[in-house]
Amino acid sequence: MGGRREIAGNKKYPKFADMQVGETVVKGEFLREIEGRFGPQFEFMSEEGDIVVVNGNGQIKHKMQFIKEGQNIEIVYAGLIVLETGAMKGKDCHQFKFFDLDDPEVENEAEAEAGEEVDEFNDL
Repeated sequence: MGGRREIAGNKKYPKFADMQVGETVVKGEFLREIEGRFGPQFEFMSEEGDIVVVNGNGQIKHKMQFIKEGQNIEIVYAGLIVLETGAMKGKDCHQFKFFDLDDPEVENEAEAEAGEEVDEFNDL
């Protein structure tokens, strides 16, 4: 029997303005999209067992189109940029990096990097 973690412990709302570049916004399972007071929000079950609600900005809404319910991802804060075109030209915009934690190819690459050097000619 493994360890245990609380399910749906606390509800957390990350504040992007308080985040540092490289800080994890959420790491866990995507549960669902909900309509919040100011637009779409995305609920996750974090690895710690908390419900994390991420407010959608333009970039988050775009990237979340490619995420399926039940998928494990990590969203990392990537800082602010000033938009150079469009209706929001001149405005600050939070940026994010999305990482798929369910991709088996990435796990194999990580194992190879952590272990011995891989030599594809060993078995010839």
